[in-house]
Amino acid sequence: MYRIAICDDDMEMRRYLCRTVEGSGFSCIVDEFLDGIDFLGCNTLYDILFLDIDMPRMNGIETAERLRKTDRKVKIIYVTGYQDYMSRSFAVHPFSFLGKPVREEEIIRQVREALLYSGAEEQGTRV
Repeated sequence: MYRIAICDDDMEMRRYLCRTVEGSGFSCIVDEFLDGIDFLGCNTLYDILFLDIDMPRMNGIETAERLRKTDRKVKIIYVTGYQDYMSRSFAVHPFSFLGKPVREEEIIRQVREALLYSGAEEQGTRV
């Protein structure tokens, strides 16, 4: 069972991502968070994190920087309408970027790829 987190201040986007991931057929548990402070406060390890960049209290870049101090394995997939943050985010080694508005097919493709990479890492093989 995979653990997936969605961290976005837009409730409609969180619900859309959650419905898409849960309906994709992957065996997973999906948790939702309003912002980086809520996410970091849960102290749970995730396989995939869908992370918005522009959020109140703590943005996605700072959230990822703090997360990487304790978790180097989670696959961070930024979901954002702000492409200008892309270069700054490379310091936290994101897995991918999805530009808003995001399509269901792209969400599912990114989950599939992230789980494929996670499985290969656990087995010590190359993808």
